[in-house]
Amino acid sequence: MTNSSIEALRELILFPGADFTRGDIKAVDLKIEAGGKATFHNPALYRNVEVIGTFIAPLYATGLITIRTGATFVGLICGGRLIVEDGATFVADTNISPEGLAEARKMNEQMATFQPGASERVLVTAATQPAPVC
Repeated sequence: MTNSSIEALRELILFPGADFTRGDIKAVDLKIEAGGKATFHNPALYRNVEVIGTFIAPLYATGLITIRTGATFVGLICGGRLIVEDGATFVADTNISPEGLAEARKMNEQMATFQPGASERVLVTAATQPAPVC
């Protein structure tokens, strides 16, 4: 997508091959589909996030974060609710608590006036199998 803007009223689903500038896309919820690898260098703020592929990001979520079997998440998470299914790879600094949810809500207020990463280009590539982490 180039020289456009899109507003998803609910969920933005990212597949391999997606190429966009973050400031051009607005969505409440985010889903990274199987086979896709998305990297956000600046904070990502969504209500609900479902990862089936690979997501690397600092993530603030005010709803439910779900890391599905076979998915990979690497980064930071602040929020109130998290599900990591058996067989998922999860490597993150995590604050899932009332304080984490408050931090996500605070980030939501801050990002209403200033969106870090608005000019960040995202290319969703084909995911590769991660090395085991121990």
